[in-house]
Amino acid sequence: MFPINDPVLRLAILGYLIRCIDAGEFQTLVEAGFAPGQLEVLRQRPASDLSHMIDMGLPIKVHIDPAQLQAVAERFDATLRHVTLMDYFLLNGACPDLVATLWRRSSAEIRERLALILDAQSRRSRTNARPTEADCERIRVAWPAIAGGYENTVERLFAIHHQEVAHLRIDDVCRVIDEAYGSFHVVPDAGGNGHPSPPMQARQ
Repeated sequence: MFPINDPVLRLAILGYLIRCIDAGEFQTLVEAGFAPGQLEVLRQRPASDLSHMIDMGLPIKVHIDPAQLQAVAERFDATLRHVTLMDYFLLNGACPDLVATLWRRSSAEIRERLALILDAQSRRSRTNARPTEADCERIRVAWPAIAGGYENTVERLFAIHHQEVAHLRIDDVCRVIDEAYGSFHVVPDAGGNGHPSPPMQARQ
C-alpha cells in the first residue's frame, strides 16, 4: 500500500468510488470494508463535499502487488517480442504460410498483417537477393551453434538471419537449412545429426 498525495488524483479516485456506487457495484466495496449505509451516505454527498474531504486530509492508499506487476510486464514484453518477430519474418521474405505455421495463426490473419505493414511491391524489392554458395556455406556452418543456443525455432531462424545473412529471404535460409540438416525444426548435434526442437508456443 502506498499513499496517493496528489489532490486531483485523490478527488478522481473518490469520484470513481461514487460512480461505482451509482452503477450498483456494491459487492466489491462491501468486501473492501464499507457498510451499505456508509456507501449510501457517501453517494448522496455533493462533489463540493468530496473536495473538502480531500482537503481535510482524507487518506487514500493504493495497493499494487509487485509480483503481479512484474508478471504483467513480462507478458507484455513477450507479446511485443512475438509481434516484432512476426513482422520481421514477413518483412524479410518469409512466406505467409510459413509464418502462419510458426505463429500458429491462420494464413488469412498473416496475410492481413502483411498488408498492414508493407505492400507487396515493397516487400519484393527488399527481399530479392538469392543465396550464393558462400551464403549457403555460411548458413551451414553457423546453424548448429545458433540452433543450440535458442529455445524455439522462431528465435533460431531470427538469429541466423539477422546475424549472418540479413540480405537473404528467410524462405531461402530455411531451404538451405532443410537441405543441409533435414529440417530447420531440428537442432543438429555435434555429429551432424539432429533432435526435434520443442514446438514454439504462441504468445498472445
